[in-house]
Amino acid sequence: LSKNQIEFIENNTFKSNHNLKHLNLSFNSIKFFSLVHFNYHTTSFDLDLSHNKIEYFEYSNEVFIMTSLNLENNLLNFFDFANLGYFHGLNSLNLCKNRLKNLNVNNQIISNKIKYLNLCQNQIIFFPQFFLAFFYNLEKLDLDSNQLGFVGRATLTYINKIRYLSLSSNKLRRILPQTFENLNHLLELDIS
Repeated sequence: LSKNQIEFIENNTFKSNHNLKHLNLSFNSIKFFSLVHFNYHTTSFDLDLSHNKIEYFEYSNEVFIMTSLNLENNLLNFFDFANLGYFHGLNSLNLCKNRLKNLNVNNQIISNKIKYLNLCQNQIIFFPQFFLAFFYNLEKLDLDSNQLGFVGRATLTYINKIRYLSLSSNKLRRILPQTFENLNHLLELDIS
């Protein structure tokens, strides 16, 4: 369903598609998306909503078995990371090219299986110290092209499985000696 002119999806549109593995709704004009469409979905699937005009992403109180969620290139000002606990099996979350400024987790347990988190090209100024504590299985984190002025050791200490970390094109002024000390599996670091 990609590269159409879809603006709105009616409730229960995908209710009968229980075995759906991949849904590609990219390159449309969707402004609002609700996970209520998948309340009856029982198998693992990938959802691609990239290159739309989504301003609001609504959660449901149901558990979803989703492996990948792509919201790249939308108009999101806010994403509630605390609700990721409803996503069982989520390995990849792409929020690149949105308008995110703040990252929040309200001490709730979120999906700990995420291995890839892309937050590049947003407007993130501050990275909360305990934000990454909920992403302890991360292997790839992309934070390039934000407005980060500082990333400390305490922020990165929880992601000791990380292999790829990009902090390029931010406003970093200095890097303390211990900043990357616990990242023993790190293979690629970009701070250009």
